[in-house]
Amino acid sequence: MINMDKPVPPRRSQLFTVRLWMEDLGDGQGEWRGSVRHVMNDELCYFRDWSALIDFLLANLSDTEPPDTNSM
Repeated sequence: MINMDKPVPPRRSQLFTVRLWMEDLGDGQGEWRGSVRHVMNDELCYFRDWSALIDFLLANLSDTEPPDTNSM
């Protein structure tokens, strides 16, 4: 049985889905677009450049517990 009064420790892993597609800009031009969803909290972000994707990932990983290097 799960004790709901006990604080939940930060997760050591996260799950994201990334979707990429080529957007037609006309005149034979295209641009890669994408979306990323954080599966654990259902937050969704659309992006047009890689830096926006990385910013989203880092923001959602900032509260992830780092691995315990003392137990290795």
